[in-house]
Formats: sequence, structure tokens, C-alpha cells
Amino acid sequence: MMPLPKLHDATLVSLSLDGECAALTVAFKVGVPTGGVVHIMAVGVTNLECPRQMPWGPSNSVNTANVEA
Repeated sequence: MMPLPKLHDATLVSLSLDGECAALTVAFKVGVPTGGVVHIMAVGVTNLECPRQMPWGPSNSVNTANVEA
């Protein structure tokens, strides 16, 4: 497993789960305004949690991201 890129303050662009083959693709816009889009792919996904808790108020930026295997 590769480590996650630094995603603090990245913006979630899309999240797609292919249920048939259990593949997840997540896209983030990073390095605003000059950065690009980072795609993270996972296969064999059995559980997906993506809370949007906003403890500091409304935001479209990532605060933290982690992977549990």
C-alpha cells in the first residue's frame, strides 16, 4: 500500500464506487490555484465511510484523510 499524498486543504472533486468489482476512485483538487487533480484508487473495498462533519463550519476543504486496511 502506498501512503496517501498530502491532502490537507485539498478539495474533494468526486467519489465513485463500482459495486460490481469493489473499486473506489476518489479525485481531489490540490495545490490551488496552480495544482492539479490527484486520483486515489482502491480495490477490494468492503466498507466506505465519508463523514462530512464540519467542526469548524462549512468548508469544501479536506481536513484529514487516512486509510485503514
